[in-house]
Amino acid sequence: MHLGEHADGVKFLIRDRDAKFTVAFDAVFAAAGMRIIKTPVQAPHANAIAERWVGSARRECLDRMLVAGERHLRLVLGEYTDHCTHRIGAWTVQGALLIALHRPDVVRPDDLALRHAVQARYGLDHLPDPAEVADLAQRWRPYRSLASSLLLAAARPT
Repeated sequence: MHLGEHADGVKFLIRDRDAKFTVAFDAVFAAAGMRIIKTPVQAPHANAIAERWVGSARRECLDRMLVAGERHLRLVLGEYTDHCTHRIGAWTVQGALLIALHRPDVVRPDDLALRHAVQARYGLDHLPDPAEVADLAQRWRPYRSLASSLLLAAARPT
C-alpha cells in the first residue's frame, strides 16, 4: 500500500516546525499532491489548541457513536463544530487570531475603541462604521494588526 491510496482528497499536511520533519519528509507528502503548512513561528500554542479541539471532539462526540463512513463523519463533525462555536462571533475569532496566534494582518472593524482611534487619527467628524474602518484598513495591509495596535496605543489616555 502506498501513501497515494490513502491520501485521496487530502489537500494539506499541517505540522509544526520541529527539526525531525526533514525536507525528505515534506517531499513524500508534496509528491502525493499535498500542500505542507507549518504552524506559525510565534504561536507555540497552535498545536496545543488544535490537539485540544481534536481531543474534545473525540471524547465528547466520536467516542459515543459508531461512524458509518466518511460522509457520516463529516456530517457529525460539522454538527459538533456548529454546536461548539454557535456563540463565537467574528470579533472573538479575529481576537484569537490577533492575540493567540500573532497573525500580522487581522483587523477588527467592529471594535469600538478602534473606531474611536480611527476617528481621532483621521480627523473624522463622525464615528466611522465598521465598513468604513474595514475600507480604511485595506491601506494598512499586510500589517493591519500592527497598525490597529498602534492606533489603539496612540488613542489611549496617558
